Amino acid sequence: MVTAGVTAWMRWWRKPDVQQQLNLTKSQVERLDTVFEKDRPERVALRRKIAEMDRLLRRILERGNAEDATVKRMSEQVEALRAQHNVRRTLMRFAIYRRLTQEQRTTLAQLRRADSDIRSGPDRDSDR
Repeated sequence: MVTAGVTAWMRWWRKPDVQQQLNLTKSQVERLDTVFEKDRPERVALRRKIAEMDRLLRRILERGNAEDATVKRMSEQVEALRAQHNVRRTLMRFAIYRRLTQEQRTTLAQLRRADSDIRSGPDRDSDR
């Protein structure tokens, strides 16, 4: 479940001061929301699967009686899921970036350097 505060932070383009500084149009904001939402169910599902597999792997490690091959296989599965999620997130971030003008991208880069809450896209845990 995502709280209202977290949602506002995740969608930096929804912040009024950022919209003003970037001169984002209402249409751009809507397009950024559309890009963000497009594959969100898949990103959320991957995050949940990663968390589930992480918990299972932790339990296996805590017991200390698993075969090396089992731990290796489980670890590879978790990392493969993580890679899938990272690729989806990166593509989403790139799609958002492409919807900004060059001037907006330059301003966004400056904002990112000055404000750690402003990112080029959602944080890796933002799909929860």
